[in-house]
Amino acid sequence: MENIDSKIANLKKEIADLETRKKNLETDPITNSFSGKLAEYLHDKFCRTNHIDGCSWHYEINHSGKIDWSCYAHGNYLTSAMELIKFFKANGYREG
Repeated sequence: MENIDSKIANLKKEIADLETRKKNLETDPITNSFSGKLAEYLHDKFCRTNHIDGCSWHYEINHSGKIDWSCYAHGNYLTSAMELIKFFKANGYREG
């Protein structure tokens, strides 16, 4: 019975940690912005670097789910996203 109680306690802690991560992602202003979503899309579609030791994207998210947009990978993709947005706005395209 102790083993089951221990597993339940561990799972409850894991659920609480995941809920904290979810809340942090939902409330992050950059992650939820158009440029943040575009940065994530660009990374997902165009990053061809090894994600074990080549791309720091997943390492730039701390244990509570907070993304550090000033780090290398997130910063570069965010800059690229903002440059794309600026290009499209300058050429008459609009969001949406």
